[in-house]
Amino acid sequence: MSHHKPEVIKPDLKFATEVIGMGADDMEKCYQCATCSVVCPISPADSPFPRREMLWAQWGLKDKLMGDPNVFLCHQCGDCSDKCPRDAKPGDVLGAIRAFAYRHFATPSFMGTALSDPKYLPALILFPAVLLLAIMGVLSTGIPADIAAGILPERLAHLEHEFQIAFFPAGKIVFAKMFPHLGMVDATFVTLSLLVFLSFFASIKKFWAAMETTVDLPNKKSVGEAFSETLSEFLPHKKFTECGDNKDRAQPHMLLFWSFVILFVVTAFVAGGFWVFDVLIPAVGAHVHNPFLSPLDFKSVSHIILKIMAAAGAALLMYGIIKIIQNRSNPDKKMNTSYADWFFIGVVFAVGATGILSWAFRLAGIGILAYSVYFLHLVAVFMLLGYFPFSKFAHMIYRFTAIMFAKVKDIDVKLAA
Repeated sequence: MSHHKPEVIKPDLKFATEVIGMGADDMEKCYQCATCSVVCPISPADSPFPRREMLWAQWGLKDKLMGDPNVFLCHQCGDCSDKCPRDAKPGDVLGAIRAFAYRHFATPSFMGTALSDPKYLPALILFPAVLLLAIMGVLSTGIPADIAAGILPERLAHLEHEFQIAFFPAGKIVFAKMFPHLGMVDATFVTLSLLVFLSFFASIKKFWAAMETTVDLPNKKSVGEAFSETLSEFLPHKKFTECGDNKDRAQPHMLLFWSFVILFVVTAFVAGGFWVFDVLIPAVGAHVHNPFLSPLDFKSVSHIILKIMAAAGAALLMYGIIKIIQNRSNPDKKMNTSYADWFFIGVVFAVGATGILSWAFRLAGIGILAYSVYFLHLVAVFMLLGYFPFSKFAHMIYRFTAIMFAKVKDIDVKLAA
């Protein structure tokens, strides 16, 4: 005898319409045959997906889907879409639901809206560009007063001079010359990272609470134990490699993931070395050679190692993102690529391409191109990090959380050792 309590269904037709607009174009074709749940290699037997999610999406059951860990347990490998007799593309439907979730849980909420609508793209690019120009000293808050005083032409001429100094400093090409106060750059990105962390903390807290409401089961494991198991499964992309028809998607995703890890380590050492060896130690009257920012004279082993790591990370990033673009552009893959997908792909490509080009132009001694492209690189990096909690990039954190939650509740699929 069933002990389930009666439940009032409250469809949200607006939600269903929005999900369709986010990439679930063929959702209404589904007639609940359950082929998708049968063929999915990573669908747990006790909580199979995506048949149930397809039904909830058609009915507009937003609250249930926002608290359903299965939405993020799906890796959109495409097996279910390939086998669907109605071509309803369940993988695309779950991808669209995930895109909606980034906006739904976004903190602050207006950022979720901005990252999901193409009309806000110019503003999303302009904001970091203006902020960086201000740090470079190119922009001045005195312009309104200059207009009132009737001296705007003189001010604009001065701004042009400041722009020339900031973008095209004389002498050897050193990107630090672009900023009168180099510490302001680090301070900006450290503050940005802190805000991103706080945003993610608030968003993931809401996501976990929503899953607790939808999955009314007792905990079978501690959060610490589940975290450890999830980490050992997540880092090598074990679930992604279980996918059948589109295993070629796993490798570029894994390369891209590890490229981020490598480049983060390099950035942390370089920035940390600057603050420790060039700021803190001199401040107390001592001087110690900075091994991370020394000239490339083959005497500093740490400097050479960081250079090699940076080159390797950049190469992995570009190879991975180009392979992802090829996969997404392949009509045989039967995979819909939404605006959220292309935004993330475009930003990652911009980060890699501008980073490599600025390095190449610096080596070639072409200052005007080196400095200009490096500025674009910083804008792209700001967009990648600053918009992390609200873009497709966030799927990494949400998926990790969903896998960990499933392990806590013991509803996760058991993978072979």
